[in-house]
Amino acid sequence: MRKNTVAIIGEHLLIRHGFKLMINSFEKFQVVHEAINGIDFIQNISKLKNIPDFAIIDLSSAVHDTLAAIRVLNIDYPQIRCLIISADEEATVVFDMIQAGAKAYLLKNSSADLVEETLNDVLQLGASFSPIVVEKLLEHERNNDKAKIVAQKSIILMGLTVREIEFIKLCCTSNSYKQIAIIMEISPRTVDSFRQDIFKKLNIHSREELMLFAFDNGLYLAKNTKE
Repeated sequence: MRKNTVAIIGEHLLIRHGFKLMINSFEKFQVVHEAINGIDFIQNISKLKNIPDFAIIDLSSAVHDTLAAIRVLNIDYPQIRCLIISADEEATVVFDMIQAGAKAYLLKNSSADLVEETLNDVLQLGASFSPIVVEKLLEHERNNDKAKIVAQKSIILMGLTVREIEFIKLCCTSNSYKQIAIIMEISPRTVDSFRQDIFKKLNIHSREELMLFAFDNGLYLAKNTKE
């Protein structure tokens, strides 16, 4: 089976090495290139035998340079999906990266399971944002006096079951889908079934959209901690 190829971008060798070991342990992904920053990566893409499917960027260097790199990659190499790994939880930084074209924004304390899950979600859905990141986007929205997204359908009309509402609430935590399965004492396959059924009922396509629905309907958990 062909693995999805990944480029690791970051100025610190030890951090790149750690990411490489982790990602190479994932079933569907393999690191094929490393670069010290976005400019270095862009300058050397043409020399690569194959263009990577993903670029994971460690946001420990200049934010503006990273923003510029993401914009260039989205224009010149739209097939490369850019993901950000950062310790910065500042709402404005998160918003700027997503607006520039990043398909995911992960904090450095994310578990390996969450990183793998995010890569798979981006692969299948095009983007994936954790509950914490969605909260930061909402915070940015509030800080800029933008109107909140208002849900058009009530929970009752959606016909959600008690277990489905429980699942939605757990999706508003930092738990991965695997961890949600353990908490709900169900199989990962049943969790996938819950997700598919709820997405269909609500006419949404990603976890971040589910988060927005939960926020607007009073199901969002303010503290994104594991239960």
